[in-house]
This record gives sequence, structure tokens and C-alpha cells, in this order.
Amino acid sequence: MTTAQNENDYNTLKKYSNFGLNISGVVYRKATFVADYGEYRVKSPILPSFSFGFTYSIPIYRNCSIETGLNVIQEPDLFAEYEYLDGDLPEDFNYYSKNKMVEYIYFIPTIPVMAEYKWKIGVQSIMSFQSGFNLKFRVLSEGQYIESFNNQGTTIPTFTLNSYYKNRYFSSDFVLGLGYCYPFKSFLLKTTFFYNISFNPIRIGEYRFSNLLISQNSGGSFKLSGSYFGLQVSVNFLKSKKVD
Repeated sequence: MTTAQNENDYNTLKKYSNFGLNISGVVYRKATFVADYGEYRVKSPILPSFSFGFTYSIPIYRNCSIETGLNVIQEPDLFAEYEYLDGDLPEDFNYYSKNKMVEYIYFIPTIPVMAEYKWKIGVQSIMSFQSGFNLKFRVLSEGQYIESFNNQGTTIPTFTLNSYYKNRYFSSDFVLGLGYCYPFKSFLLKTTFFYNISFNPIRIGEYRFSNLLISQNSGGSFKLSGSYFGLQVSVNFLKSKKVD
């Protein structure tokens, strides 16, 4: 097939805008917790999140194109799953023995720069493969979570979690994606399953169990890579008709 014939296969996409809106559901790879001392252990809970924004294809109607845009994504900040051993908490606080917590930091901006290759699998159905980078901007930040109980007016901490981001303001992630798009009468619908690979951890920190009734203190460190799987849904509407 010649290049001209190949491009003609995607002429039906010319009626749609290069500009599109998107929303994604993502699941981060679990953080790695390492115990340094003591018998207590912490593990990572599932870390779901989401992102949204807009995309711009250059151009949308060719089998090879460049896709960029601007998205924002909510990143995990504080997270842990752990269980107190019998007898380590006062009786009035035993119902707190099993704990799971996830807290998120503000949204961060990301700029994708993706190369996309399309191929037809039916009269109108189109598959696509994407590969490229996500440029992300973050500020230096830290967070803290403290779990405690009150004993005669005195607050006694039993679990402390500290989280930090200390890398560069800008970072670049590698992205691979496989998509499917279908042209409807008034819009082009596209779904893409993707994997975002982070080269630097987005959160590091440490945890500590203390002031327990029986067990000795425990502590360790953790790291969240920042890599995640995601499913994106995007919509490109029809171009507005020119008025003579």
C-alpha cells in the first residue's frame, strides 16, 4: 500500500478536531516497605488515582502523528497498611488494631509527548500504538501522619509515617500505550490502556512504631516508584462548520 493510499484510509478522521478531552483512571504500583528493626511490618495498600486534561494531535487524520497536551494527576502522599499485635494498645483502643490509610497530595501537571501509529482493523475501527514521554512538574514537599491515643490528657503516638519528595522539580517518565478508537456521528471515541514508567521515586520516607505496651519499638523505610497502569478515555468532537 502506498503512503497516499494509507493516508486516505484515515480521511474520515479529518472531520474531527485535533483537540480532545480525556479522563483516566490509574493504579500506582505498590510502595516497597523495608523493616529496619523490630517485629512490626508495614505493607502498601492499593493506590488508585485519576487524571484529566486535554490532548492535541498533530494531525489526527494520519496513520502516524504526534500527540501532546496538558493533564493533571493526583499523586499518593501518605499510605500504609498495618496491624497492632495483641496487647500493644490500651483496651479502649483495640478496635484500631487493623489500619489502612491513603492520603493524596495536590494535583501535579504533566505534559505528554507521544508518537502514535494507527492501523485499521475494520471498516471504521482503528487500533493505535503510542510511545513517548510524560514531563511532570513537582515542588519539594513532605507529609506526616501520626496515630496516637490519649492517656489522662497526654497524647501518646504509636505510629508515625513521614513522606518526602526531594528530587528535581521536573522529571520525565516513559509511557507505552495501546488504544482503540471508533468514529461516531458527532465525536471520535478513543480508549487507551497505558503503562507509565517512572525513573525516579516520587515519595520516600520512614515509619516508626513506639510507646507500645508490650512490643519494642519498630521502624523502617519505604519508597514509591511512581509507575502506574492506566485506562484513558478521550473524546474529539466534530470540527465547527465554517459559515460563508
